[in-house]
Amino acid sequence: MNDIGFPKRMWLRRSIEGTVEKGTISAQFVSNEQDAVHYNRIESEILITKGEGNNDIIKWNHSQMKTWHPVYEENPSALFLVGYGANRTVELPENFKPSERKSGPKDRQIKIQSLFEETYQLIPLNAWLPDMRENNRGRYVQFINLLSKITGDQNFKITEELDGDQFIFEKDGVRIPFDALSDGYRAFVGWVGDLLYHIEKSAPSGKKLVDNEGIVLIDEIDLHLHPAWQMKILPLLANALPNIQFIVTTHSPLIVGSVEWQNIIYLKHNKEGWTVPSREKRNTYGLDSDQILVSKLFGLETTRNNETANRLRSLSLSAASGNSEARRELMEILTKGSAESSGLKT
Repeated sequence: MNDIGFPKRMWLRRSIEGTVEKGTISAQFVSNEQDAVHYNRIESEILITKGEGNNDIIKWNHSQMKTWHPVYEENPSALFLVGYGANRTVELPENFKPSERKSGPKDRQIKIQSLFEETYQLIPLNAWLPDMRENNRGRYVQFINLLSKITGDQNFKITEELDGDQFIFEKDGVRIPFDALSDGYRAFVGWVGDLLYHIEKSAPSGKKLVDNEGIVLIDEIDLHLHPAWQMKILPLLANALPNIQFIVTTHSPLIVGSVEWQNIIYLKHNKEGWTVPSREKRNTYGLDSDQILVSKLFGLETTRNNETANRLRSLSLSAASGNSEARRELMEILTKGSAESSGLKT
């Protein structure tokens, strides 16, 4: 997607010293003015040594320690990083405690907590958005515009009306409070709203929200999304927040088909059993799901169920030998499916 922010380069090295197995994750970060670190590039290295049993010893080697000082300071705009795990649920308003979400060193932990803690819940819109509407109208308008760009024209849009303490969403004349939306839509709007909350809190004074720079990590971005939305979500995010570098994981061929091959890295096992990142230098943008699923990225031999695939192979051999009935049945399955074998024949 976007090639803005950091890290610019990341690589993994593995070595064996005597009987001790070691791995090193190295990264080269590129800073921007918002980070206030006064260095163009920052090197970082994590050393992983195999310990007893299944335990690994992890040590951060930081030769450029001073350049990382903003991470430990209360400047929320420096080294902006937000992450979302697969379980992206929004906390109930009555359980939300603003005092536990204050800016400062702990705020950096909160921004990535859902990546590591399944029970962590995201900040609800109505815990902070009504106050922004009343006290910071400029930022509020920016938030509404960004949320509308990310959700797209075909989905529910947030209105400025409240039903009790819940914002009203509207689509095709249908008006629904946030809590009454579908689980999938609430989960999506929930993490997008949480992201925009952190962007608003981190944006330097006088800077537009759309100009905020940094990295956003999203695990399984396709979760809860309708297929039509999966095809649009990455372009929508990139267009709405052009200065954010999005790093996402997915198992959806629709997501993969929405971006150019240069933006796709897939993980595979090497001969030693290690997982390594790789790029398949073959265009995927615009391909249909079947074409992507049978490519090296997913490695499927066919997208049909095993019984139908085996039947098609058998019929193909028979048809090739001149069996006219096999040809007829083969064409029928290819065009209509195999309802009889699935028990769905009408």
